[in-house]
Amino acid sequence: PQISPFPQKGKILIIDDDINFLDLIDRRLSKEGYLVFTANNGKSGLIKANKLVPDIIILDIVMPDMDGWTVYKKLKTTPLLSQIPVIIVTIGDYEKMAKDFGVVDFLTKPIKWKTLNVILSKYKIIGKSKHILVIDDDSATRIILRKMLVKDGWRVDEAENGKVALDRIKKEKPELILLDLLMPVMDGFKFLKVIKGKDSLIDIPIIVITSKDLTADDYSYLTANVDRVIQKGDYTRKEIINRIDVAVKESNLKMYLKGS
Repeated sequence: PQISPFPQKGKILIIDDDINFLDLIDRRLSKEGYLVFTANNGKSGLIKANKLVPDIIILDIVMPDMDGWTVYKKLKTTPLLSQIPVIIVTIGDYEKMAKDFGVVDFLTKPIKWKTLNVILSKYKIIGKSKHILVIDDDSATRIILRKMLVKDGWRVDEAENGKVALDRIKKEKPELILLDLLMPVMDGFKFLKVIKGKDSLIDIPIIVITSKDLTADDYSYLTANVDRVIQKGDYTRKEIINRIDVAVKESNLKMYLKGS
């Protein structure tokens, strides 16, 4: 990525073996407010797609080792990624084949930026990434947090324990998780161990909100594995929103600095 780590228009992953094209489109879309990630082959593109779960993928067809059609099929058969819009941008007459594959958006290089912008704006991805998962067995707490978050423009999903939360995450990866520790079936600590063991989920920022009296060992573990720890009842709406915003920005900054 070329500029601000705090974009307003969502995440875009570009998969193309043409380094010059990657650099050009990265600079252009970054200047327009997108957080851009790149991959120069199909295999690394799939790895990054699973890790980032971008809002849109721009995909080349003609690539060595794994071509774009193979990547496209794998994207569309992976539940976490199947609903992500894919824009094919390539050299050659592949438009008919693209239609056969069910591709809606196809552009031939050299692309017209105006046309690409029209396609991107069609998907209205501004704010789409603002998806948060609240995990707490106390329904009253979930309701309070939901009201706070919805007012701030978040889409809120809920789970009453860690097991249910993992099922939710399989369907859609959240941008941030608010996590209770004391829950039946799967508590917060067990949930964290599962999340931190999965490469595609390890980077999700997590804020713990709990009533548990934490031991020194608890604090040590949480300090290493979550972004913030807040005691229940010990926060205002403004404070919780600010902490969420900071955690998301720090997460975006980490991805931005990786440049991938």
